[in-house]
Amino acid sequence: MTAAIHVTWRTRAVPLSPQAVAAAGPVAARLVDRLLTFTDDALTRLRGVAGPDLLVLTGESADLPWLDGVEYLGRDPLAPGLYIPTTLEPAPVAALLERALRQRAPQLAPPLALVSLAEKSHESDLHRPAPGDSHDSTRPPSSPPRDSHDSTLFVRPRLVSLADARPLVRARLRAWRGLA
Repeated sequence: MTAAIHVTWRTRAVPLSPQAVAAAGPVAARLVDRLLTFTDDALTRLRGVAGPDLLVLTGESADLPWLDGVEYLGRDPLAPGLYIPTTLEPAPVAALLERALRQRAPQLAPPLALVSLAEKSHESDLHRPAPGDSHDSTRPPSSPPRDSHDSTLFVRPRLVSLADARPLVRARLRAWRGLA
């Protein structure tokens, strides 16, 4: 059995201030290439966590790299321990979403980032496999979109702990990118 958190997203009237940036796959590689053009001082003003195909960075809005294809995240004042897409507003409200995510993933230390790398559609179910359940942790909704102009589907949302984010260092970026 899979426990789900049903979330509907709508476009925010006023976007959140960007405080993080996320990228996956080839876009993450392009993001690292962009970061390698930064000065060492600029790199140390950013903190990040990385996986094999995912990179999430936090920092002041002015220090974040700007690149097509990345996702910018911010913190809703009602949920300061959760980074969510800057242009989207969740229902249930962000505070309830943060609380539900922490209950579903207590092993992840806050702050958390809900990284969507989204595709257009209507709503999403965030799933956590039950013990012994080998199914994928995410799935698209079974119902079609009602209003594709005002919603986004998180096809493969990822909940990422940023508790271990460290200042960026050129050597680690090069290693992540597979450069000598």
